[in-house]
Amino acid sequence: MKSSIEDIVNAANNWSIEVTPSGAEKVKNFSKALTQGTTINVTFLPNSDLKDTVDVACRLSDEGMNPVPHIAARSLQSKDQLNDFLARLVNNAGVEEVLVIGGSVDNAVGPFAGEAPRAEMQHPA
Repeated sequence: MKSSIEDIVNAANNWSIEVTPSGAEKVKNFSKALTQGTTINVTFLPNSDLKDTVDVACRLSDEGMNPVPHIAARSLQSKDQLNDFLARLVNNAGVEEVLVIGGSVDNAVGPFAGEAPRAEMQHPA
């Protein structure tokens, strides 16, 4: 079976990519390489700074992308830190969706050792 250019373009519609904050530094402008509205997952690696994730989400939003930051639950120190992080993502970067994961650390640094912090997550006003 031979694929046409149209088949290949259609197969690439509605896909997403992932970037780390340090990886984002290597890209001058995401909008020159990606279609407006492309979903870009922003990873949160162990020992990362939440500010870096917020900064990348803001940049992606400014460049017309749909940032979806990861929230690594076991890396959060408190419920207050979680709610502050969410507020900054929503209010500064216009984030509408997050991906909540346990994270790569073996031992939780705060209260989220088991389940994802769904009950603690509040939509910032």
